[in-house]
Amino acid sequence: MKTIQLLIEIKIDDQNISELYPNYKFNWENVDEFVEMLTSNIETPTENIVTGKFEDHLKENGYSIRVLTKNERKLNDQN
Repeated sequence: MKTIQLLIEIKIDDQNISELYPNYKFNWENVDEFVEMLTSNIETPTENIVTGKFEDHLKENGYSIRVLTKNERKLNDQN
């Protein structure tokens, strides 16, 4: 199995996001929650909101995606 790591940068205008993104103030308390939503939507496995179980819907196609936190990335770089 081959693993490829990519670094993805998410840039958010945290001073103006609530004015620029009309639904922001209704859906998220802060920018960290917004970032969590962005990254969790690309990561597998994902939680099925009906069953509460985690499903890896991409595994049947032979791949998966995992988002590393800054700390996990640092640990990976040290190994």
